[in-house]
Amino acid sequence: LVVGTHQRRGLDRLRYGSVSMGVLHHAELPVVLVPPARAVDLGPIPVIRRVLASTDFSAFGDRATRMAYAQLPLGGTVRLVHVVERGGKNPVYTHHAIGAMPPGDGEEVQRALSEALRALVPPEATERGIVTEVEVIESNDPAVAIAQAAERFGADVICMGSHGRTGLRKTVLGSVTEAVVCRTRRPVLVVRPPAD
Repeated sequence: LVVGTHQRRGLDRLRYGSVSMGVLHHAELPVVLVPPARAVDLGPIPVIRRVLASTDFSAFGDRATRMAYAQLPLGGTVRLVHVVERGGKNPVYTHHAIGAMPPGDGEEVQRALSEALRALVPPEATERGIVTEVEVIESNDPAVAIAQAAERFGADVICMGSHGRTGLRKTVLGSVTEAVVCRTRRPVLVVRPPAD
């Protein structure tokens, strides 16, 4: 499902609402949110050659990495990214990554996380001519770190999983995926959890 987004913020978002965010929270299939184009001329169909996929090592995040490879049937580059909070205090990320890693210095943890990212590369990626790069980023703001990583990489698409949180859980834990959508002008493919 492909939906355009105005990326409204603040009072405009309260006043006009957001159809795209409503679709994102209620759809039971992957949703691609496309930010507004700056030019009126839409040009040719874009070729996707570089996809950034972010995972928190949850089942939802890891599933999104598979969808990233699906965007490149003719080869290209996927950069798998994991953001770990400095000090490992964020409960949303700590139990997926640092908590599962052996105690050690920063380099040892970085190496272990990089190996965990490499383990997510599907075997058929090489056969399809897809190159994989991995990046572990330390940041206290995962959404900003992911948006900046996409800019540095020159991603044609950002691919992320959604936990599908709503209501109070979303308010308390926040939504990194939604925050990335609001912080980037690059298309974001949001992979929803499978229907129960």
